[in-house]
Amino acid sequence: MHGLKSASVFWPGSEAVIDGMQPNMYYKFNNSWSNAYRLERVIQLARLPVGQRPNLITAYLSKLDELGHMYGPNSHQVNNELLDIDSLIRQLSDVIVGQMNGNLVIVSDHGMVELPRDHHMLLEDWLPDYEKMLLFVDFWTVCSLIPRAEHFDAVLEGLRFGEASGAPFKVYTSDTLPLEWNYYNNDRIAPIIIQCDKVQLLLTILYI
Repeated sequence: MHGLKSASVFWPGSEAVIDGMQPNMYYKFNNSWSNAYRLERVIQLARLPVGQRPNLITAYLSKLDELGHMYGPNSHQVNNELLDIDSLIRQLSDVIVGQMNGNLVIVSDHGMVELPRDHHMLLEDWLPDYEKMLLFVDFWTVCSLIPRAEHFDAVLEGLRFGEASGAPFKVYTSDTLPLEWNYYNNDRIAPIIIQCDKVQLLLTILYI
């Protein structure tokens, strides 16, 4: 777009065509690639000759997120993964910053909080027939719901009844989301969003 080259060793959405554009170089996501193998690809790209070398390289280390969701943020599995990533980042920094005088920017996906296993609510408590009423539902602490058109009002009524009855969540429609979320004006936002209390999950009996 500005005469600069980009490359991606995985990044959420990096394979998608957005406004007709993709990275100049990218790999199709392969979850079997280890952290070390992914960062080796970054270093290979960074060491390409001037003119071929990307100006921006992104990389995504996804296993930490998976382990956190599976075992919890305070688990030994997460701690071991952090130690592995910390070592690899040091090696990457030695090359990108130390040898090539580049910039290394580290960002996070999201934070996590440890939850007791019994800190959950069931969607069935307010929407007993949710499987018939919803086209899609994304669970956890922030939930996205896409009702079938003919059930939209009933879904919203059931959830708002739960909220009014003291259930620890807030119900929003896509046009009433808090402005400070900066989450608006996008067709991908579900019609109904539920924000749970930070110590609760919203699930269905299938996940218990």
